[in-house]
Amino acid sequence: MVDLAFQAQESAKMHALVIGASGFIGSHIVDNLIERDYEVTAILRHTSNARFVNPKAEIVRINTFKPEQIADRLAKADYFVHVAGLVKALRIKDFYRVNAEMVKIWLEACEKYCTKLKRFVLVSSLAAARPSEVPIDETVPSEPVTHYGKSKHLGEIYAKNFMEKIPITIVRPPAVYGPRDTEILRYAKFIKFGIAPIVGKPTIKVPVIFVSDLARAIIELMECQEATGEIFFVKNDRTPTRLEFIKAIADAMNKKPLFIRLPDPIVYIAAFLSETFAKIAGKATIFTLEKASELTMSWNVDDSKIRKTIDFKPMYNLEEGLKLTMDWYKKVGWL
Repeated sequence: MVDLAFQAQESAKMHALVIGASGFIGSHIVDNLIERDYEVTAILRHTSNARFVNPKAEIVRINTFKPEQIADRLAKADYFVHVAGLVKALRIKDFYRVNAEMVKIWLEACEKYCTKLKRFVLVSSLAAARPSEVPIDETVPSEPVTHYGKSKHLGEIYAKNFMEKIPITIVRPPAVYGPRDTEILRYAKFIKFGIAPIVGKPTIKVPVIFVSDLARAIIELMECQEATGEIFFVKNDRTPTRLEFIKAIADAMNKKPLFIRLPDPIVYIAAFLSETFAKIAGKATIFTLEKASELTMSWNVDDSKIRKTIDFKPMYNLEEGLKLTMDWYKKVGWL
């Protein structure tokens, strides 16, 4: 006799929960999951702007420090992608509260409420590793240089502590660019007016990846059994220098700007002023003294592991990805 209930269950869509789904990277992960015919629940804060969340996703707005509010959805989850994070904060403790403690809270919730979880993916950051002039792999001990990086690393430590209880994969993206990103937009606006500032040494290595490639890599790692309990770097085929990256942005815009190298002391002074004015205004800024320190260092990684594990190959080279990005900026009126 055919068990119809079991057959119906087997034919049902896989259910993925994504926290941080309204963000730049998170919204692209949701898009990719839906393209793969997943049922997606986008977990958002009450104040989050959902303009980039795919309309085919279910949106639930909760206190993101109280996962028990969606215990019913956690019970049905096949996959959980944690891409929520804080990249700028007025108070140092907020980095740790969001990038570490919130990770722990959701790990505990998944252990408590999930009944069929196949994978918990933590989207961390290259900042959780360490700067290096030569390519380093995932076995090199972490030495983060900013509170952002340290908080991301602590989130990784919490995840590792749960690896015997929950199937977990950790991904460390580098600088990510693409449609919906606002960081590369800052460079593009300078270039539009004929100036291309270069922060730090022009020869500093800058690992990057196009956002669609990153989303695909995250989901393929999520679906790969061999990726369980592992950490992965991911990046584009070529690691450009800072000068090469900025030139590529200018080329994508068909601009020939004046390239201005900003000496490290100037960078630190600008960061100090940015941080000071932000505190006076009561608004967080990403350009702080810590960020200035990070920007003047080389971050070089070896991504052999992800290429071997899931045979990962980026679909977009730097030039193609930047062209798509600049075209999107113009289309939506950002540039």
